[in-house]
Amino acid sequence: MTLSTTLTEYVCTAFSGLYVHTFEPDDALREITELCRQQEWGLATWDLDQGLSARSSSLSLDDLLTS
Repeated sequence: MTLSTTLTEYVCTAFSGLYVHTFEPDDALREITELCRQQEWGLATWDLDQGLSARSSSLSLDDLLTS
């Protein structure tokens, strides 16, 4: 089962947030970003260096913090 398939199943079953642990973070982020773009889902990420980051043009950090 691919990462995209697994994430789609979680989103369709209404998981509000997901934690992904991987040894290939750049590849995973690229795949997740593409999946969200295809499905028209909002995407926000967090990492230790950059903190919280909205990766969707329809999503702002204010939206994340107030919802």
